[in-house]
Amino acid sequence: MKQIILPLDASPWAGREVRCSFSLIDAVFDFAQPEYYKNTLTELVTEILNQIQQSVSAKSENKLTVVLLGHRRFWIQSNLFYQQAFFKKIMVPKNLKFQSTQNHPSIHWENPHTPEYPDLEHYYRSSIRMATQYFVLRDNSEKDITDGLIDLFGKSILRIFRTFVFSKLSYLPNYLPAFSLWKLCVFAEPELEKVEFLFEKCSGENFFRELDNHNQFSHGISLLSGEKLLIMDEILRLLLKKLEVICTKIKDMNTGQILTGLEAGED
Repeated sequence: MKQIILPLDASPWAGREVRCSFSLIDAVFDFAQPEYYKNTLTELVTEILNQIQQSVSAKSENKLTVVLLGHRRFWIQSNLFYQQAFFKKIMVPKNLKFQSTQNHPSIHWENPHTPEYPDLEHYYRSSIRMATQYFVLRDNSEKDITDGLIDLFGKSILRIFRTFVFSKLSYLPNYLPAFSLWKLCVFAEPELEKVEFLFEKCSGENFFRELDNHNQFSHGISLLSGEKLLIMDEILRLLLKKLEVICTKIKDMNTGQILTGLEAGED
């Protein structure tokens, strides 16, 4: 079993340490923003990641959250053509907190490197179309029948989160929980943290849990108030606008076609 020490910077935990013991890790890198850590962890399975997250949360009495990203070294090397910018920034000596041996092969970075965004048009179009479906149903459903709206809303939000991270960080996340995807969005653009007051207005502390739940099969009756629906509309429109800005910027920098919101909604 290997032991990793994750230093905590969030006040009042500065100088404290959280110790998590687990195996199958060859290296740990971390980089921090206020209030939370992000770590690139290699040779991990999902169960171990969950154990680490729960341990850090418990040790800090829920005052610290972590987003854990696990990838094999070979996978990172094989996907540098579109994700090098993200990993090269993280995988530097000052961020190295643990490694099982000094003999791991180094990542051979591309030099020169021009960031690529394969399938970004697809991810962007997919996000736009799902959101369009939400608003179509929203505008045409009976006032007291809201079934399907929360499901379309949840799927739209997660697609926007994932596409935003890809476009801003040159990193395409695996299918992470909603909270982890959002923290990556905030890491990419810290000003997005201001949007969180809308999340709280919408669902209190359960916003991300609701997103995850409604991206799974459910067999219940939807009961959404008019006020909550209006907040959901506002959240979705705001995030769509943020996504369009960055995707349009990438379109302007590259010859590839990134569609505008109107074009993406058309067949």
